[in-house]
Amino acid sequence: MTSNANKFFKYALNTSVSVNTSQDIISILSSFKKHKHYRFLDGIIDNLKQNEKNMSKNSDQNEIKNENQNEIQTIRSQLERNESEIAKLNEENIKLRQNLENLESKEILSKIAEFKNSSDIEAVYEFLDELAQKGYQQLMSKACEEGLWETDDSRSQSILHKASIEGNLRLVKSLIECGCDKEIKKYRLGFTPLFEAARQSHFEIVKYLISVGANIETKDSSKRTLLHNASYGGNLDIVKYLVSIGADINAKDMDGETATSVAAMWGQLDVLKFLISAGADKEEKNNNGETTLWKAFEYEKYEIVIYLISIGANTEGLEDQMKTLPMKVAESGSTKTLEYLISNGTDKETKDDHGRTLLICASEKGQLETVKYLISIGADKEAKDDRGKTPIICASEKRKYQVVLYLPTVGADVDAKDNDGKTAFSYLPPFFKKRLMRFSKNADNH
Repeated sequence: MTSNANKFFKYALNTSVSVNTSQDIISILSSFKKHKHYRFLDGIIDNLKQNEKNMSKNSDQNEIKNENQNEIQTIRSQLERNESEIAKLNEENIKLRQNLENLESKEILSKIAEFKNSSDIEAVYEFLDELAQKGYQQLMSKACEEGLWETDDSRSQSILHKASIEGNLRLVKSLIECGCDKEIKKYRLGFTPLFEAARQSHFEIVKYLISVGANIETKDSSKRTLLHNASYGGNLDIVKYLVSIGADINAKDMDGETATSVAAMWGQLDVLKFLISAGADKEEKNNNGETTLWKAFEYEKYEIVIYLISIGANTEGLEDQMKTLPMKVAESGSTKTLEYLISNGTDKETKDDHGRTLLICASEKGQLETVKYLISIGADKEAKDDRGKTPIICASEKRKYQVVLYLPTVGADVDAKDNDGKTAFSYLPPFFKKRLMRFSKNADNH
């Protein structure tokens, strides 16, 4: 090995080869190896080639890194220029907005003066809403100082009331921020804006007004609480929220009605269920001794009636109502409620004191879906009441044309007669009789 190296060294000294790069070295050594067959050059050449690859790779990486850094710097420079331009544009926009507001302010101040003594709440509402939309808070303050927000309509309703009713949170906030009285009440009803928002189911406004200190304990002129009004509105989220912050679920108004009574009267089943689950007394009586179930019967909210009965509400004193309940449900068209009653033992052929069956009751009121349900479970379509009238005669007498046309398609006898010898045709106008003729066996007699 030493001998070969010495020979190689002497040979290299006698050459006039120029070496500038590692690739030149590799080429020279490869040439030596080819002609002189020096094996020891193999390892040197391989190492040099690997070093060349590593250097090339590092060079490429450095080049990519430099390119990335250049690109990053370019983007940063562009961002700085853009931010500078945006800042200038923002300044220009502020100046333009100020100029526009200055130009419009004269016109707006003129309108404020014009509306100062106006009772046109719609026009004033639109005007103030526009100010809120444009963000003209100083001019809004001026309008409020001049009393525009207190503009009354025939119901003694302020702009703040109206904004709460309409669910206009932006305007509500703008008015409150300008110092408008959040506790202002309607003259006769005594509703605050918070009451109105609760009645109209505007949860965001309810939360906002409470967050800025609106009185949740206030009552209207009938001593109704906020929970009474929320129960009337039927928004379960609002009701739950009020209960969560301490609303009295058993509070009574001047008539002794609780929130559960209000929910029952207005058919707010989900609210009623929640209040009872939260501890409200379903047997609490009003000043007339009427329970929630009584009020549900009085207001013909039969889905509520069924629910209250299902959870054990006291029916004492309601015997007459309970007796006629199936008929009332059939008349109301509450098919699901009727299904519940029948599935729990009510006879589909049960009759009232006038001999009317459920099918007759539904037919008289034109409750087509309920009629179809009763027919589907086999209700007697030829049953007669005390006057001898069948369901189709009753529907014809009351001009319930959809039911009149449906019953013959399921086999109802259009020629059946009542105690006065009249048929369904006897109660129909001429133009409608023709549509029924095809079902008659005695068409020539009609």
